Amino acid sequence: KNEILVSAGANQGIKTGEAAIIIPDSSTSSSPIFIGKIERVFENVSQVETIFDSRFQSAVRIGKSGINALLKGGDEPELSLIPKDANIAQGDVVYSASPDLPYGLAIGSVNNIRISSNQLFQEADVETSYNPNELQSLLIITNYHAP
Repeated sequence: KNEILVSAGANQGIKTGEAAIIIPDSSTSSSPIFIGKIERVFENVSQVETIFDSRFQSAVRIGKSGINALLKGGDEPELSLIPKDANIAQGDVVYSASPDLPYGLAIGSVNNIRISSNQLFQEADVETSYNPNELQSLLIITNYHAP
């Protein structure tokens, strides 16, 4: 689940760094969900590094007030560097905020909020609304240009 091969590559216009998303097929949300970014591109195949990869890191924002945090990938993605006095709640939506990705793509929601081991920040888990092992298709955002 940390890497996905997709059947589109350089010949189809795919480039390294482009965002990979899914469109949920549920009635609860039709907003795109960010799952990772293109890490390698070959002629007709590309490799997506997902948020479940321990190497993945990205700037994110939490909730309506847009609290800054760092998303660290892994089997259970985590949020770190959340200000200790930030008012976040379980279920707050986590959004992409990295300048190299489209802003505001939903990633998941906040779960299991705690104080960091150094007592300086809050941390939390990221809960996703999909099972990464059951993904059948995804979309690559090819027309995004970083500011």
